[in-house]
Amino acid sequence: MFKRLRLGRQEASCYAGISLHHDGARGALLRALPGDKVRVEALAEAKGGDTRGEQIATVLRELGARRRTPLTVVLDRSDYALLQLEPPELPPEELTEALRWRIRDMVDFPVDEAVIDHFELPPSQRAGSPRLSCVVCAPPQRLDEITVAANSAELRAIDIPEMALRDLVMHALDDRPHAWLYLAPRMALIEILNGDRIWLSRQIELTAGLFQGGEPAAQDVDDLLLEVQRSLDYYQSLYATGPVDSLQVLGTSPAVEAAFVLSAAVYLSVPVARFELDRIEGLENHDEQQQRQSLLAMGAAFREMPCAA
Repeated sequence: MFKRLRLGRQEASCYAGISLHHDGARGALLRALPGDKVRVEALAEAKGGDTRGEQIATVLRELGARRRTPLTVVLDRSDYALLQLEPPELPPEELTEALRWRIRDMVDFPVDEAVIDHFELPPSQRAGSPRLSCVVCAPPQRLDEITVAANSAELRAIDIPEMALRDLVMHALDDRPHAWLYLAPRMALIEILNGDRIWLSRQIELTAGLFQGGEPAAQDVDDLLLEVQRSLDYYQSLYATGPVDSLQVLGTSPAVEAAFVLSAAVYLSVPVARFELDRIEGLENHDEQQQRQSLLAMGAAFREMPCAA
């Protein structure tokens, strides 16, 4: 999606993904197996005060990624802006510049040289509802840094967490609308998907105490439950398609996942469960914490794999 390099898929058995975070970078190397099966070959991380470029280089080295390994890098939430708006009725060749003008007062960085991409949300069944698009905007400096640092692999795309989450989960359930809640320090991401189409995507600010270790405080979980319910209600109001079939929960902390699922099963009106990574073989060689820390990196690797087509 974002910063698509348009090189086209080539035959390859291994695919790499790197996700950038406020405290470092995580990486995953996945191998495509017959029958749309996938096996994890390696997981890696780089933490500390290194630059983004050094973190990416370290992760690629730890993964053992080769020069021709297809690579997707996922930005940290602080690296871009994602805005939902009603796009102007213009031909495709004029739309990007029109969107650039439209969002210039909606972001806190200059948009004249920013990299911009967009994707449309499905049309609502409610009469008179506007057509909506999500616009992604990022300063070019960070993207240039990533491109230079990733020269030891074949960089196919620079993407965003919203798309990495979609690519990780979109084949997991039937062709009906389902909600997904990704939980990480400082941010939750709720998405509603039907196949590969994103119907709703929303970032939720989290209270500082939710990921401070141990059992999450009941009030912190309740605050998150309220925001999730608001998102589900907004989806129903916007699209008039009825409720989602389920809510699948995944995130970087097994303890936070478990606490949320336990409360959500009582207070939310949709079936709630933890998302299981049963689509990926070889995860038993990595502890659960390392698996959960690498979710977005695995989603990034999925982006170019044949099974994601």
